[in-house]
Amino acid sequence: MEQKKIFVVAAIALIAAVVLGLYFFGPSKEAKDPLKDQVVSNEDPVDIALDFYDNWLEATTSEGTSPEAAGLLDEPLLSQAMRDKLANLNEKPNRDPILCLDILPDKVSSKQLYTNSEETQLIVFSKEYPMAGQSIITMGAAKGGWYIKDISCSEEFDEPGEFSFEHAGNLLKTVPAPYDSQYWHLVFEQDGVFGHLVPMLFNEESICISQDGSESVCNENSLIETKPVVLRGNMIEAGVEVKELQLLNDL
Repeated sequence: MEQKKIFVVAAIALIAAVVLGLYFFGPSKEAKDPLKDQVVSNEDPVDIALDFYDNWLEATTSEGTSPEAAGLLDEPLLSQAMRDKLANLNEKPNRDPILCLDILPDKVSSKQLYTNSEETQLIVFSKEYPMAGQSIITMGAAKGGWYIKDISCSEEFDEPGEFSFEHAGNLLKTVPAPYDSQYWHLVFEQDGVFGHLVPMLFNEESICISQDGSESVCNENSLIETKPVVLRGNMIEAGVEVKELQLLNDL
């Protein structure tokens, strides 16, 4: 009987130890919010992005300072992942990680690629050298404001025959404001999100490739709404200059 009591007491003590261990050292019942400490701004997300880009450009081009000296690598509105990315760059990267250019621009232009309740993305590029390199800035929504989630460089398109924009999607002419229905648009998927819209700008050099492979100058009047296509062209401020529009089989 005495041994049985000792066994029961030991079992209870072991169970208690396990429970206490799980309580103090086990996984938290509440998942930690990765954005709990993220600083956000209530300003327009595009303005936030361009302000940071402009500050980086000024710190890069001004004598006696640098983005690091100006404290931009630790900008509170940057996500922790973006700050880590900047901190781990090589001392002399091949091109600037924010401007995404080898030649520093005098004037830049921007175009919003898409926006929703969780993210806004825009492209920033040099007006003088629009194809020399483009900065893709992704803004994240949190706590009623916006922060700079990521900045990355698009690929450079220096070789002939390459395009700064190449996406599969569907043709749309009936588009909601603020888009202009006088232009055809491509609705496409990017980063797993479908519904991005971009205006298509045709000219006398825009080539349409039919389903049988034959090529001809594009006739906008012959295009069909929701038709699946592959659009290849160059991104400019107003949209995509159409170089090739390949018509695909209907699904």
